[in-house]
Amino acid sequence: MGAPNSPVVQLVCMIDLKEAFGWNDSQLFENYRFNLLFRSSLGLLSQDNEVPTDSTYYLFGKWIL
Repeated sequence: MGAPNSPVVQLVCMIDLKEAFGWNDSQLFENYRFNLLFRSSLGLLSQDNEVPTDSTYYLFGKWIL
């Protein structure tokens, strides 16, 4: 009953872009939900594409550490 898996490339790009722009987590999540340029940089070219959930992002970061 969990969220679908997200491609590792998307999650790594989210971490990289967050660090590059100096965003906090809420700014990151707002941009990947609503900023079309940011979404396209993650390979989400359609509005129908699923974005990684917040919990997936946090669990991935925890797993990396």
